Amino acid sequence: MNERLIRIMGWLDYLSGARDSRPSGSLPVVSSRFWSVWWFLMLVMIMFFSGQHSEFIYIDF
Repeated sequence: MNERLIRIMGWLDYLSGARDSRPSGSLPVVSSRFWSVWWFLMLVMIMFFSGQHSEFIYIDF
């Protein structure tokens, strides 16, 4: 359990840019196609949660 958590945290650190080296046991090469899909999904998530889909409530005092 603890080893699995450390491995997941290593991947999250690598994918978020906090660490430059890949975690041990990873694939030797991560293609640019993977990174383009990754950042596209991150952009979609940002747009989804940035308030574009929520209603603005204006209160006039």
